[in-house]
Amino acid sequence: MSEKQLIKKTWILYLASFTANFGIGLINFTLVFYVNTKFDAGSAVVGGMSALWAVAYLAGCLFLNSFRKWLNPGKAILLASTLMGLSLISIPLFKSLSLLIAMYMIFGLSTSLYWPPLMGWLSRGREGKKLGNALAIFNLSWSSGLALSPYVAGLIIRTNLSLPIYIAAFLYVLLMLSFLLVTQFIKDFKPGYTELKNIDKTVDQSSPLRLSGWIGVLSAYLFFGTILFVFPLFAKNEWHLSEDKIGLILLARALVSVIGFQISGYSKWWHNKKNQLLISQGLLLLLCVLLVINQTPSVMIPALIIFGLLFAHMYTNSIFHGVSGSIHREKRMAIHESFLTIGVIAGSAGGGFIYEHASIGITFLYCALIVFTGLIIQLFSSKNY
Repeated sequence: MSEKQLIKKTWILYLASFTANFGIGLINFTLVFYVNTKFDAGSAVVGGMSALWAVAYLAGCLFLNSFRKWLNPGKAILLASTLMGLSLISIPLFKSLSLLIAMYMIFGLSTSLYWPPLMGWLSRGREGKKLGNALAIFNLSWSSGLALSPYVAGLIIRTNLSLPIYIAAFLYVLLMLSFLLVTQFIKDFKPGYTELKNIDKTVDQSSPLRLSGWIGVLSAYLFFGTILFVFPLFAKNEWHLSEDKIGLILLARALVSVIGFQISGYSKWWHNKKNQLLISQGLLLLLCVLLVINQTPSVMIPALIIFGLLFAHMYTNSIFHGVSGSIHREKRMAIHESFLTIGVIAGSAGGGFIYEHASIGITFLYCALIVFTGLIIQLFSSKNY
């Protein structure tokens, strides 16, 4: 199969991106309420549990690179889908919170075998506008899954608290079977297996803005982790909203992100421009400060929706400047995933602990301080560019 023919089959991975992230969204949203209801867990425990899932994913991104290469991306994605399904289907069977968290961590570790190979393959052989277009479709696929999942989970939870977990497990089994079929009928479908030929003769031309992009995605996911794992409990306890209404708010934010991904993906004015990175970070800082001052629904809900646009742009910046010009794209995707996971850990664990022992305003103050620190790092890291 020629390189051109192989690239045409990226639709398989776009579909896989949607399905995988829909499942991740289902499980993440559901477990917030599941452990709160079944184990009477507060925001600190929920945030800590979410952080442990993220730590497992981070560890996999950092330390399983050689294992992923040994497997090759096709087998890595197949193994990941299998482990993700098995780990989730066991969660409702446990009456111990410790065992539940252990399975959730296995789920997180398994996803580190899924995303870096998939993302590295999608970006292979593409630069500039072609890379931006490929990222636009990829971001549309996974963000659409993430957008729909909280609202769907909120509706299902009202009927059965465990059902979204089983549905997510079924989706990963379906992914596993789909990849088995694909590899049977398309023998040469091995995404990323021959990432670049004559790699020793290829000159690395990595973007000097990659660190600024990674700092941006860490900051965006810090805020996102707080919204995903702390905000639902705040909205339920303080605003007295039902799970489906909370899911609807998160759906609105996510749909705006989907639009933002398309705007960023199909435009190129921001490519290799440091000022737009700094402006995005500054706007996120302003949103954090606004929510320190005011947490009423009339202010907070529009702020979350506006964040949807910033989130999309900062995420796209991180991927684009991370892989642009690089000859080790899967490794760069692992770094991108590591930075965003650190943000999730800081937002879920740190935000959950602070909310339980202080207030949601202090939680956003904590976010503002980290985002401000990131802005300072960005200013110094790109001052000579």
